[in-house]
Amino acid sequence: MPAINGIAHIQLTVSNMERSVPFYETLLHSLEMVTLIKTSEYFYCIGGKTGVAISPAAPEHAAGGFNQCRPGLHHICFRARSREDVDGIHAVALSLGAIIIRPPRQDAWAPGYYSVLFEDPDGIRIEANFVPGKGHLAEPKAARQYVLQTERLGMRRYTMADVDAVGELFADPYAAKFYPVMNTREAHARWIGWNLKNYDDHGFGLWALELLEDGRFIGDAGVTYQTVEGERILEIGWHVHHSFRSRGYATEAAMACLEFAFNRLDAALVGSIVDPANVASIIVASRVHAQKRDFQGKTGPMFLFSTTAHTDSGSPNPKDDT
Repeated sequence: MPAINGIAHIQLTVSNMERSVPFYETLLHSLEMVTLIKTSEYFYCIGGKTGVAISPAAPEHAAGGFNQCRPGLHHICFRARSREDVDGIHAVALSLGAIIIRPPRQDAWAPGYYSVLFEDPDGIRIEANFVPGKGHLAEPKAARQYVLQTERLGMRRYTMADVDAVGELFADPYAAKFYPVMNTREAHARWIGWNLKNYDDHGFGLWALELLEDGRFIGDAGVTYQTVEGERILEIGWHVHHSFRSRGYATEAAMACLEFAFNRLDAALVGSIVDPANVASIIVASRVHAQKRDFQGKTGPMFLFSTTAHTDSGSPNPKDDT
């Protein structure tokens, strides 16, 4: 059966090109689209796997104006990548003097639906929205297969369908500082492949981290084998998307992994290797583990935080977590 792969382009008819072209050029460029054609009779931008064009109305119809309730277009909606991007689009609309019909807010159209609605110079309504995860296409909670689950989080096995999510996870400057090689789609696929092999070889690895409330991917956490000074140890690792830091998720996930390592894997010692410059992870590791020492890693001095089966781990305070 044929299936669509998004909307290739949409074309709008406007009453005044001199007024509308600057509006749309500024708006669309703020969405990282680029101008492909710009004439007095046609303006076309492409980007984000789609295109937006405008052209002038016939003179006899130019004064009619847009009416949302007539047959034809009702409104257009751009899909944003985050709530912050929706807020940014709202700021651009304000700078253009657009009439704001609905400022950024969350509605019940889909789980986590967050959007802004405004008008172009002809009154054509433009929306930008963000829906976390897969929205209405997400699996029912009962169908999710989680390896570990906490009060707020579920950890499941990675699949190759997560490659784009892994790319976004390591895209922000802070994460890129500590994982500079994670800058290509091939690297993201290798990351998933490494964990798939860990599942096959050991029965565990880093797991995709999701919010139980709506299934949003927010990072990963889990247990892997690492080598410290020639000795193989079980290590707890965690990586949280920048939009979800400082909410206690890393500590919550790491504590669940610590319990998994002791209770399910019968580990004698569990550690976490942290770069001395990674202040955020030092805070988390200090809450999860009981001891800390320096060691010489492959790339330079590192910290090894650790907990043995006979010592108490740290007491987490998730409110200040990163």
